[in-house]
Amino acid sequence: MATKGNAMHIIEPISFMDEKTKKELQVGIVYPFEGILEDDEAEEASFTLEFLGYTAQEMEDKGMSLSLKVDGNAVLDHISFVPDTDPNDNIEVKAGKNEKTTLVTFKGVNLKKDLKKNSSVKLEALFHFSEENYGYQMIHVSTGSSDMRIVMKGPDETINMFFDADNYGLKMTHPAEKRYPLFGRRRIYLCKCPRTRLDKNQDGPNGRYDCQCGTNEYGFFGFGTFQRICNA
Repeated sequence: MATKGNAMHIIEPISFMDEKTKKELQVGIVYPFEGILEDDEAEEASFTLEFLGYTAQEMEDKGMSLSLKVDGNAVLDHISFVPDTDPNDNIEVKAGKNEKTTLVTFKGVNLKKDLKKNSSVKLEALFHFSEENYGYQMIHVSTGSSDMRIVMKGPDETINMFFDADNYGLKMTHPAEKRYPLFGRRRIYLCKCPRTRLDKNQDGPNGRYDCQCGTNEYGFFGFGTFQRICNA
């Protein structure tokens, strides 16, 4: 992290934040990019940044803005984020730990490139104080090995679902960061057979019904879960 231009700051003015933990993003972390990797279509992502040293009113009065680069390509260019007057736009502004700390989330940012599996992605944020001076942070994060990440947010928790198109595998991540494989290359199916129903929470969040009835009929049940249609 560094400050560019003529202005000098004892405390650096901008940081990438982990939206879930509210702490600074760690180098190399698997970032929640949204989309299917290596499909020739650009991914999207949301970014939460912490702005330090200015009140929201000072940033508004001085016309401060943000630019964001992904692997050297500009995906946001001099975007103003205060005042936050539109609750339906893709920018969410929250007060930080004091009046000179502001958390801003930029949602659904088009990355303008198709990302690769297990690759490093360079994120750069530029906090423009004026045309000449800006705060700067750069960090490298990872795409991980999943083809697609779906983020489902509720009032009490966030659930991430990862889909791997090569192995037809789906994994779910709860806030405790425990991953439950629902099905993989061997395709573990759920069975409707009433004779062999097991406890719902026996194996993962949706349970697993291990049926011996031998039926080969399958159907789709719920979100991303195949369920055997048992006629026994």
